[in-house]
Amino acid sequence: MNPEKASTSLRMLWWAAAAVTALGLTGCSSSVIGASGGGSDDAGFVAKIRQDARATSGDTTGLLAGAILAAEHPAKYFSALPSIHHDAQSLHDHLFDFRDQLLGTASPSHSDQMDLVNAENDLKNAAGSIATWAAAPTSDNATTWLGQMQIAVSEWNRDVRRIWRAAAAGTPPTIGFAR
Repeated sequence: MNPEKASTSLRMLWWAAAAVTALGLTGCSSSVIGASGGGSDDAGFVAKIRQDARATSGDTTGLLAGAILAAEHPAKYFSALPSIHHDAQSLHDHLFDFRDQLLGTASPSHSDQMDLVNAENDLKNAAGSIATWAAAPTSDNATTWLGQMQIAVSEWNRDVRRIWRAAAAGTPPTIGFAR
């Protein structure tokens, strides 16, 4: 692919990522009160993980925007696959480290916090599946990671909303997933 077309494709991916992020943030205001212990325990938990949770939300939303476009239009976005592979592997690695932080911070007696740990682990696994797909794309493995990611994002968004609500921590770092 010539550089001009590649540049156009990357700009399109960037704009798609921006649009998906905006859509994801629009839905952040709804919340559900969960089974977490609430109060200061959740506030302390949120304070410790806020920065990494926001990075997870933004990085996952951006990765999904490009990966979904590439999965749905493989010929058009084939040149973006190496970048998607790199981004997916980087997200997987970040989530691997973040999982350790969550495990060290979450209270086993707070079910919402433990649910978030599990949802984050599912995001990590789905990011690994995206990396595998981007390295050797097929429609079968695209279907696999799309399904994994849809479930993981739904669980992450549910759990992060519950914890942020219980902690009165403002807008939770949800993930936009538009397909």
